[in-house]
Amino acid sequence: MKKIHLLAMLLFTACVVPVSQAQESLFLKDPSTKNKLLQLDLDVGTNFDLAYRGKGNMFTAMSDQKSVFPAISLRLQHFFSRKWGWYTNIRLGIPVKYRRDCYTELAHAVEADYYVNNLIPGTQKPDVNPCLDFGVAYRFENSHWAFYPRLGIGVNSISYQRVCAELKKKGGNELYRIEYRGDDESNYGSESIDAFILSAGITVNYKLSRNCFLLLNVNYIQPLGRFTYRKYVTDLYTGEAFTAYEKIDLAIIPGVSFDARGNRLGRGKGYYDKLLPLLHSYNIGICYNFQVNEKLPVEPFDRRMDEVWTENGILK
Repeated sequence: MKKIHLLAMLLFTACVVPVSQAQESLFLKDPSTKNKLLQLDLDVGTNFDLAYRGKGNMFTAMSDQKSVFPAISLRLQHFFSRKWGWYTNIRLGIPVKYRRDCYTELAHAVEADYYVNNLIPGTQKPDVNPCLDFGVAYRFENSHWAFYPRLGIGVNSISYQRVCAELKKKGGNELYRIEYRGDDESNYGSESIDAFILSAGITVNYKLSRNCFLLLNVNYIQPLGRFTYRKYVTDLYTGEAFTAYEKIDLAIIPGVSFDARGNRLGRGKGYYDKLLPLLHSYNIGICYNFQVNEKLPVEPFDRRMDEVWTENGILK
């Protein structure tokens, strides 16, 4: 799995908005009023996700979102001097989910060598990606233009889809559990990652009239660390051998041939001859109708089936 080197989100907002009395002070001549500027901005715009998730449809399906989706931001900004101030910002990204099914992508990736069975669904992922940041702000103003660059730090929650399934080897008895997820062992089961971020942005206002402005807002978010989509593979046949045969209530037994009395002919290796004496279950033999014979040779150690099923019905 390749590491994600960059997660960057740009939030653009361009709109015409009315201003409050606090914002009107942007263009007043009284310095004492300008030094006490307090702004509360609500932005609705577009989020561009520039994250690299690795090559292939599997990574794309895991991210479970498109690279462009809507976002809402609420920002409080206070200037305690003529040029400098502080801000705090809450941003909610609203990912648009892909229609692509990650389990289908997994099946396509391994179909040459494995069957995919026993899909294990994860919990529902969050519908929003919250982000909280705060820092310092600067302002530059003239009669028509106002510029507010800012720089801060914060935390961003990144969501993804967890994939877990069991793979059966074609032509063999190997059975594996494969899992793709973006967290680590200490955060197992989570479907979101909280990352510390560096945030930079600028708000530009252009005064159209006394009570109306044209506003452009741009934000850039860069995680301070790196995280990885990981693949975990567990060999399900490396545990202790199963010996609790008394717990088996029903056994489905294949064979090369059966007769109407329930006698079975195997492949001659003796696997079921060793297993069947250990079972106290109800045993059903399965085969096609052309595999049924009138009478089979029987050895003393052979065990009869309780029933024999074919595509035409039950023989016994």
